[in-house]
Amino acid sequence: MSYKIAWVSEKNNLSGSLVRLEKLELKHGQVRVRVMRVGLCRTDIQQMKAPKKEGLILGHEGSGSVVESFSDKFCVGDGVMWFPYSAGPSSLCESDEILFDSNFKKENDIGRNQEWSSWGVDEDGVCAEEIVVPAASLIKKPLHWSWELAAYYEPVLAALAPFKGRESDLSNKKIGLCGEGRIAHLTERLIETHGGTAVRVGSNFTSKDQQLDGFIECSLPCPFEHFISLLRPSSFIVVKSRGAHQISIPSSLVVQKELTIRGCWYGESDAALVWMEANKIFLETLFGPVFPMSPEGLGAALEEEKKEKVKVFINPQKC
Repeated sequence: MSYKIAWVSEKNNLSGSLVRLEKLELKHGQVRVRVMRVGLCRTDIQQMKAPKKEGLILGHEGSGSVVESFSDKFCVGDGVMWFPYSAGPSSLCESDEILFDSNFKKENDIGRNQEWSSWGVDEDGVCAEEIVVPAASLIKKPLHWSWELAAYYEPVLAALAPFKGRESDLSNKKIGLCGEGRIAHLTERLIETHGGTAVRVGSNFTSKDQQLDGFIECSLPCPFEHFISLLRPSSFIVVKSRGAHQISIPSSLVVQKELTIRGCWYGESDAALVWMEANKIFLETLFGPVFPMSPEGLGAALEEEKKEKVKVFINPQKC
């Protein structure tokens, strides 16, 4: 990737810093994107506090407009959004080989067993005026979508993961979830649109209230032992947080109740696009302010993001 002005992590500086980097030439299969929106999330906050690599460009959610293309898949002016991971040897990132098909089934040479590298965590991210990315990681933005909605593609893709292949299992089922932030609101909506009933549970929620048919982890730390006691026998638990957290699950309760524990990564791309189109009005209620990519703007954006109530965006075109 290459940048003009970019936001990077910096040791002992919880707000990072803005730097100007050299603009590199495109290689075959790459696209230069003018970044219009970057969505902040808790992963970015974690990287600010303890960056995996100092000087790394932050951010992974976003949308933008193609300004130069060395790929037959995209033309100048195309609006795009992206899947913020790279896979396999670096040569793959310089080719047109797709990293995931339209249904996001990772069952090819760079599939489920592949080591994936996360933008903004393992390698440079997207919070910059311009970025150069492999065309294989991009999909076109629907023309009528706002930059904010397109930038929310990755969170929805992740939130859909627990429902992949389980759509019929959720009909008339009570599914518990914890958390009060926007991720919990998004998961609640997804449960309901898949025919289930979402039940917010907390430490004061007891099995006398009602038993649950499943539980989706939305935030950590999460008191799994308490929530497992609320589950019916033969029900399920979905774990979806991708951070480096340690999860403690009491095996005796899992065995006694014959529970299924399932980890999930991302849902299907086509399903995400269809669901977002049908739920645009709801999604917009999760969106908060757009801040400029200036020292003052970034500071204000970080403070707002820490609340995890609404999705906060950065506009890198306003530096």
